[in-house]
Amino acid sequence: MVLDFQPYTVVEDTGFQRLLNVLEPSVVPKMYDTVKSKIQTYLNNSVSSLPCLSLTSDLWTSRANDSYISLTCHYLDECFNMTSYVLGNSNFPGEHTGASIYCK
Repeated sequence: MVLDFQPYTVVEDTGFQRLLNVLEPSVVPKMYDTVKSKIQTYLNNSVSSLPCLSLTSDLWTSRANDSYISLTCHYLDECFNMTSYVLGNSNFPGEHTGASIYCK
C-alpha cells in the first residue's frame, strides 16, 4: 500500500483481510520497522544536500469515524522526481480546528 500509494481502504477489502490471516502475524510489524529504518537513514543522509524540502500536515476522519493527523515530507530528487514520505500518523480525537491542533 505504501510503496504503491494505494488507498488505505484496501485494508477493508475481503481479499486483503484473508491475505493477512494467512501471513505470519509478525510480517507487518517487521515490514514497518524495515521501511521506517530505510526512510530514516535516507533522510538523515540526504536532507543536508536537498535544496528544498516541504512538510505538509493533514487531518481527516475515517469511515469508522476515527480522526487522524499526519505529517508528510516532500522533495524533488536530483532527477526532479517528486518523493514523499509519511513521517507520522496519529489518532486525533476532537474537532479539526486550529485551536485543537495548537493544543495537541
